Amino acid sequence: MDSLAGALAAQEKGIEVATKTKYNSSWRNWLEFCLRAKISGPYLEGYSPINKARILCAFMDRVRRGEFSRKDSVKGDTARTALDHVATTIKSSGRRDPRLDDDGETNFMIQRQTRSYKKVDPSTKHQKALPPQVYRHMLRLASLPREQARSKLLAGAVFFCMRSCEFTKTSRSDQKTRAIRPCDISFRVCGVEMPHGHPLLHLAETVSITFGIQKSDVLDETVTQYRSDDPELCPVEAWATVIRRLKSYPGYDAEWPVHTFYDGQYFSNLHANEFLMDIRATVDIIGPAILGFTSADVGIHSNRSGGAMMMYLAKTPPYTIMMIGRWSSNAFLRYIEKQVLEFSRGISNKMLQCDTFFNIPLKPWTQTNPDFTQSIHHYYLPALRQVFGQHGSSLRDSLFYSISTALPVN
Repeated sequence: MDSLAGALAAQEKGIEVATKTKYNSSWRNWLEFCLRAKISGPYLEGYSPINKARILCAFMDRVRRGEFSRKDSVKGDTARTALDHVATTIKSSGRRDPRLDDDGETNFMIQRQTRSYKKVDPSTKHQKALPPQVYRHMLRLASLPREQARSKLLAGAVFFCMRSCEFTKTSRSDQKTRAIRPCDISFRVCGVEMPHGHPLLHLAETVSITFGIQKSDVLDETVTQYRSDDPELCPVEAWATVIRRLKSYPGYDAEWPVHTFYDGQYFSNLHANEFLMDIRATVDIIGPAILGFTSADVGIHSNRSGGAMMMYLAKTPPYTIMMIGRWSSNAFLRYIEKQVLEFSRGISNKMLQCDTFFNIPLKPWTQTNPDFTQSIHHYYLPALRQVFGQHGSSLRDSLFYSISTALPVN
């Protein structure tokens, strides 16, 4: 118990037990739980696999009931994530994963408890994808310099399906992703890079953005978009405007984050909350009768969803969507809203293009059961003749003839 109290005290002094803040938080909660429950040690040494599972399930239940949160309860996924963080921390110390049973599988009690949470938890509410119409309204409504700066950043970010932390200032101090900078953005004409001070920068053919470290641990990934013919929404024009705005500030530095803003007297950052208010205000102005959703259904992540949805409705190949949005898996499918009317446009007509289709029988042709012999001669063989034609001189016809003559007849 003294060692456990010492570990808790060390955690309070800021000594890291895991490698990330979220792991530290889960481990701290685990230490508090072990102290209250009088567990002999945080690494569960000396306990059998079944007793380890019972302790872990009890911890997950405490997290679920909100004992380590300001909320009365949290979702089951949050509780399971906390448990996984604790298990990972124990594994990183060189000990066995406490979640596993004697067969090396996740203990059935943990699996059942996790499934029970999913059955009673509300469904995950994804932020609705923003259509181009929302971005157009924001650009037209922006009148003040700060509003214009935000609207241009959003208009440029959607073409790259950017995460909010990549172009806005967020409240998180431990985030891994770095906001992009002017030095990460390049413009080209016929493959030749244009300097940021070029007077025709907004007429460049392409704009490329190199993203730093990301959630997927990929470093320095470059994505390119060509200019569009749209007079309002064009990735080249939007990012050229951002570059010119930043270059107009005193003491300009190409390593400033793009969310830097100068009002003529003071420097500040364009915060994610400002973009959120812009998005929700614009959605309220357009109204649910046109969009099909309200401001309560959208958030700053709707920008990333909107980019994925726009590409999908434009029949962009999935691998292209993954490359532009920098998804390392098919996780982008979560952003494709089935409720969007345009999602199924033309599908009903395509479903009727083939009026019939032949199902290859699963039973072997040498079926000797008398109950099936009649159907073989009266159904399967006529079907084969319809596909292959009558007996001829080709190898395929000879094969069909040999099969038909070998089958028994009732």
